[in-house]
Amino acid sequence: MSTDASAGLLNSLLDTCEGVVKGRITPADAYKKIDDANEKDSSVSSVLVDVLAIIDADEKDETEKKLFLDLLKLLMKDVVPEDCLRAELEALDANVQANRMQIIRTKTKLFFKQSKFNLLREETEGYSKLVTELLSVDDSLNAAVISQRMLSLIGTFSLDPNRAIDILLEAFERCPSRRATYVAILKEMQTTAEYLQTFIIFKFTLYQTDKSETPFSLYRLTAALIEEGLIDMDHIVKFLTPTSSDLMESHKARAALASIRSKKAETILTSSVAVDPHKHASVGADGQELATITGISFSAVMGVQEAEDAKLRGGDDEAKVLGCNQKVGLATALLEDGEWERAKKMMECMPEFYLVQASRHAAGAIADMVDATVDGLFHIKCAQGLYEDSERRTKAGEEGRRKWDRTVSSWDDFDIVFELLAAVGPRVAYRSKTMTKLVRLCNVFFEERAAGAYGTGPEIAGRMMDLIDEILLPGLSLSESNVALSEEIWTLISQFSYEQRYRLYGRWKTIHTTKHPELTIERGKTIGRTKYVIKRLSKDTVKMMGRILGKLAHTHPSFVFDYLLGQVQTFDNLIHPVVDALRFLTNLELDVLLFCVLEQLASPSKESLKASDGTTSNWLTSLATMVGALLKKYTIELTGMLEYVSMQLRNNKSSDLLILNEMLHAMAGIEKATQATQEHIEALSGGELLRQEAGSYGSAIRNKKSLLRLRDAILKDDLAVGLSILVAQQRDSILYEGSKEMPLKLTGEMADQCRDTLVQFSSFLLENMKLEEYARKMPPIDVLLSDYSLPVDAAFFLARPAFRFEVQQAFDKSKRAMRAREREMEQARKEEEGGR
Repeated sequence: MSTDASAGLLNSLLDTCEGVVKGRITPADAYKKIDDANEKDSSVSSVLVDVLAIIDADEKDETEKKLFLDLLKLLMKDVVPEDCLRAELEALDANVQANRMQIIRTKTKLFFKQSKFNLLREETEGYSKLVTELLSVDDSLNAAVISQRMLSLIGTFSLDPNRAIDILLEAFERCPSRRATYVAILKEMQTTAEYLQTFIIFKFTLYQTDKSETPFSLYRLTAALIEEGLIDMDHIVKFLTPTSSDLMESHKARAALASIRSKKAETILTSSVAVDPHKHASVGADGQELATITGISFSAVMGVQEAEDAKLRGGDDEAKVLGCNQKVGLATALLEDGEWERAKKMMECMPEFYLVQASRHAAGAIADMVDATVDGLFHIKCAQGLYEDSERRTKAGEEGRRKWDRTVSSWDDFDIVFELLAAVGPRVAYRSKTMTKLVRLCNVFFEERAAGAYGTGPEIAGRMMDLIDEILLPGLSLSESNVALSEEIWTLISQFSYEQRYRLYGRWKTIHTTKHPELTIERGKTIGRTKYVIKRLSKDTVKMMGRILGKLAHTHPSFVFDYLLGQVQTFDNLIHPVVDALRFLTNLELDVLLFCVLEQLASPSKESLKASDGTTSNWLTSLATMVGALLKKYTIELTGMLEYVSMQLRNNKSSDLLILNEMLHAMAGIEKATQATQEHIEALSGGELLRQEAGSYGSAIRNKKSLLRLRDAILKDDLAVGLSILVAQQRDSILYEGSKEMPLKLTGEMADQCRDTLVQFSSFLLENMKLEEYARKMPPIDVLLSDYSLPVDAAFFLARPAFRFEVQQAFDKSKRAMRAREREMEQARKEEEGGR
């Protein structure tokens, strides 16, 4: 019926009923009119009830009430049921308490009483058939067939439909590999998002109420339903625990706990470990001999440290976090399912790195996305492949997870890779294969950029440097002593200058280690193990302890070396055992070691001179000796150390001449002239070969390789002239500037040391450079005197080899001219004799 027709019917009935009450129409005539209308239109009775309710609400006198009751008696016969009118009209005692209770019971029975369905305990056969049907579904069966079977079982055994859908979700949760089938069944059943969300929210709140751990299978089920669009993630997340404020509190607590764990791990107590006096070595799984210390295997020492750390860690275990933190669990399941955008939306509501710090599974899932994204480009750019882990892919398929299908084909497409890496941080090292791919790709990128093969702008190059700074180097500390990865990273960063490398090492040591709690904890463990090993390092245990130090340095090299250098500065008898023990370091770790040495030398908190007697501090002497021994024994880039000495001399810090002195002594075998005997002095007046043989006055043994490395470093970076002039300038600086602060005796000793170092360095240059090259590079004597303000004796000392070369050239020229004249005269004589 249209709206106009309904309004007309309502007005007509209202006029008729009001006419009865006002006495214009008799109740019998009104009844007949209404009955005729009811026979033509079945909706009259429903509208009539509303009209009678309106008339009943109006005030009436006794006559009007009597007419109204007469009309009701007539209508209750055929038009409107008596029960309906008695429930609605006050004229028929609808407000009496007994009648009201009866009405409430009737409405409850009609509208609120649930239909009778059999529960699980009441109909085991029906539910068992349903469970069997759902767990034995085959992908070959059509979802419509399976849903029809479910409906048949529900109807046959009067099963509760809500419980049937719940069992379907339980089956989905237990068999994620049949994901496509279960999703198709849910869609065939035409379940709405609100309906399914009720089940999922109830499951999560149940675990919250019971304070029990939420199973990860529920997270996977929820993630799958979200991805398929069957439920809304935003609606689900509102009911998950903990709250945002609780997340922030737990984040701060984790950072504070990491500092406590790191501090505790720096001390290892082995008093509770039984000592076997007959035990000298233990053999590892790979057949190699592992170190033991006074009968205690190093693996037992590590076990004690890990046990103490586990006590402090307490409830911060990942399994407990995933069970109690439902937001972390759901975000992890989304990441494992490749739902990056939805997981990123949840991560944006958490503190920075909260998810990957709380769940190693989440970090591994993001690392797997990175691996899948760069895999295609890696196989194009890198000729050397990697072992493919098919087991992980098979497991992912069994769990019903979808494959991440985003890939990059060029460097310009790396935005998604940078986005993923920014979320996971250095924890990408949990997947060593992914880490290796990134290192090799970065290596190829910078090689192509240096060769001009790919015209990348400064933005992409800067982001690649940030990747190395924030991801790759800190990730090495989480890679579990991966020596191959260390060499891969060295192949990459060896392309950079020492300034860039040292900047990376400094940020790795300070900013990134304190930023990530995992690195802070690893630092404490590494320092504790290093302390334990150094206490037991001696000449007899160098090889054994060296292996352990090498493994420790693979993760946190800077902290291992800081402690080593601290011990060397205190106990100088450790210098040679420590240098010998470093034989197992990689190229990267040796470079970090030199950086740590320079950091110790440049420390503003240390004084190079003793306050008591003004002599050179023991720490500087020990470090200088170690630098000489270290650079002689191992192949390390010398540019940084030579530039440091050069800069210190520019700042008139003459005490650092000791470093150059030790380098020349250890690497070139050239000692101070003060140690020369009369025979050595006489030998120096001979030819070049005799001078070279007489260059060593003491027990120094020349190492040809180290000598060549020192020569190449000085000549390559054009430091020969600069260092010569700076060393020559230091004597006046000591005498006229430093003498105000130093005692007279020390001033004399420093001036003598400056002269000896100048002689050392000049001897090294003359032995390893041709006179022609020396004369070409060394400025003329007038320039040395006027522009560089060198003392006359020092200027002549530096210019004398050039004079000798010029004299030798003039002598050779005169000699050649004399020989030419002699030949001409001889030729003329022969011609004259022939003419006769």
